[in-house]
Amino acid sequence: MFGLLLGRLLHIYIMLTVEMDAIMFGYAIKPTTYIYSYLITLIFSVVVNLAMYGKLKKLPMVESLKSVE
Repeated sequence: MFGLLLGRLLHIYIMLTVEMDAIMFGYAIKPTTYIYSYLITLIFSVVVNLAMYGKLKKLPMVESLKSVE
């Protein structure tokens, strides 16, 4: 939730910064945009977790802690 608020403030700041006399940008962010960003983040996290699960399962955790690397 904090990231959504911070992202909104960052969006407003960027739009004010790049605005010129001849070009003006909108400040409105549609609610569906928040839903899309949440879903994309969720899908990406699930895909990465599924891709890495097998590799992490094979990794010997106790021996990895002993390693100097």
